[in-house]
Amino acid sequence: MKRSARPATASPRILTPSPRAINASSHVAIAFARTATASSRTLTASLDAVTACYRAVTACYRAVTGRERSLPLLLLLSLTTTLSAQPLITYSKYFKGSTPETVIITLNKNGEAVYKESVNDDQPLNFQLTEAETTEIFTLTDKLGLFDRPLESGLKVAQMGVKTFRFENGDVKNEVKFNYSIIPEAQAIQDWFERITESEQRYIDLDRAAHFDKLGVNQSLLLLQIVYEKNRLIAPQQFLPLLDRVIKNESYLHIARERAASLAEAFRTRQSAKVERQ
Repeated sequence: MKRSARPATASPRILTPSPRAINASSHVAIAFARTATASSRTLTASLDAVTACYRAVTACYRAVTGRERSLPLLLLLSLTTTLSAQPLITYSKYFKGSTPETVIITLNKNGEAVYKESVNDDQPLNFQLTEAETTEIFTLTDKLGLFDRPLESGLKVAQMGVKTFRFENGDVKNEVKFNYSIIPEAQAIQDWFERITESEQRYIDLDRAAHFDKLGVNQSLLLLQIVYEKNRLIAPQQFLPLLDRVIKNESYLHIARERAASLAEAFRTRQSAKVERQ
């Protein structure tokens, strides 16, 4: 039987992108770049960038195919989830009999931090660390294997509170507890969070005095000044609204208003200097 002839193979068609498609593709690249940039800032900016990216990709699809069709919403949700899932460090300390007994601090890669004095704290404090501070803490975390190893010294020392370091990034979740560690990186991270704790307690104290104990404001400001002069104050910009309140309100003691003005000027000068260096 005679074998039928094999049909000739058609030459592959080479698609030449139209100027419209090329322009749309460039918008996609720009949108992705903006998304990457925004992801290093705030989550809100990141979500805005994702939306812009989604629209650009849809426009590119229409330009190339000529079809008026939107890409699946799943793509947008996928991009949003990718950006919102970022490394998170949680520090907690429980020391029975201390004030407060519990401290919980979370910090993400963008420097956004939250301070709580209980798991169900209904008045958490939100503040922002600088890029340099955030980078140093995450670098120390990397050196400790993202908290995947024991940190306890095993030495017979007094109980100083149970400290917990926790790292989360997608499927990676590591946690380690200890009372006292001799590992330099662990001590350095703990000191960072102790400084944050001192700073937030000074904020809580000043906020309480400003609202309910006007005569005690100067003492609260003095304690804040001491922490600042010891170079242990974190995120001083968070105090500016409280300081401005004291400065502008004549019902506070004159000495308190003067101290508040001095601290506000120092904090703003420091903040301006950091912006200029960046």
